[in-house]
Amino acid sequence: MIERRLWVVVLLAALAAEVRAGEAAAPAALAPAAEENLVQLNFPENLEVKVLVDYVAKRLGMNVLYDEAVLKKRITIAAPARVPADSLRGLLASVLRMTGLALVDADQPGWKRIVESKDLGALAERIAEDPAALKGAPAASVTAATFMFASVA
Repeated sequence: MIERRLWVVVLLAALAAEVRAGEAAAPAALAPAAEENLVQLNFPENLEVKVLVDYVAKRLGMNVLYDEAVLKKRITIAAPARVPADSLRGLLASVLRMTGLALVDADQPGWKRIVESKDLGALAERIAEDPAALKGAPAASVTAATFMFASVA
């Protein structure tokens, strides 16, 4: 749990540093427009992932399908600085990864779906063994490949 919190804090600190660097480099005439694209994440500690999903979906106008049972996991987001609104999708993807979930395309165009990532490895193995299986895979499937390299001395 501490590792997850640390990961979120590091991610948000990096985003905050990018925002500060961008503000310093931006001309004064562009500052008000840039300010409009920043959001302050004031979530309580031990937040259900569902709350973040709902916030990001509403803020970005995303259509998301999910089973509420898988979103009962809890996270803490420490974001003392405002972050760019367009970084919310990446933040959501990181939080989902940390909690064993993934955001994938749903069967319905224009929709996303949240699924448990524990089964994604089995799908990748099946497709690696039989590439024709990719043709029959549902649209919401995620395929991953792992490559291992050995150094020869």
